[in-house]
Amino acid sequence: MSFIEFAYNRIVFFTTKFSPFEIVYGCNPLTPLDLLSLHVDERVSFDGNKKAHVDKYLHIKVQQHIEKINEQHAFKTNKRRKKMVFDKEIEFQCI
Repeated sequence: MSFIEFAYNRIVFFTTKFSPFEIVYGCNPLTPLDLLSLHVDERVSFDGNKKAHVDKYLHIKVQQHIEKINEQHAFKTNKRRKKMVFDKEIEFQCI
């Protein structure tokens, strides 16, 4: 069962454009296939400040993408709705 959770956490989601594992830890976990040609890039760093900067940038990109998707969804959802304006000056009478 743990391999299913591992696979799920490694999938890139449409909303965020990143996997849940990558959002939390800054990079995807290595699999046996990744070990065949191991290359080091800016995501794998032993410098704490650089790693913190990369993670912060990643979180900003994820937030921007989620906001963009939400705006697209709101536009599609509200496309056929009418804007309702209520007049506050109308008085109601109780009988």
